[in-house]
Amino acid sequence: MFAIARSDPEIAFADVTLRASDVVSRLGGDEFVVMLQEVVDAEEAVEVARKSLLAITGPIVIARQQCHVTGSIGISIYPADAADEPSLMKSADTAMYFAKQEGRNNYQFYSGTTRQ
Repeated sequence: MFAIARSDPEIAFADVTLRASDVVSRLGGDEFVVMLQEVVDAEEAVEVARKSLLAITGPIVIARQQCHVTGSIGISIYPADAADEPSLMKSADTAMYFAKQEGRNNYQFYSGTTRQ
């Protein structure tokens, strides 16, 4: 599970391959959650994070103006990072803010070093 910052989920995930069991949801504002179910290893989450960043950082034209958006992704994995959904979301959120501190347009895994 990870959270990303983006204003239009349809554009953001147009080029990202998700499975029928995966869920994309808007939390509010510019924050979204992508829940990947039945992840075999962390590399699957990394692949989706990389594709998501490529999709959301491309230029967007709004009223004939080219705009560039940044993204920050926090990844947390059940059950290693949390035992329940609220804690998993909090872990992903913490990792996302760590990604923002690291310069944006990147993803970070939740770990002991990202705990607040």
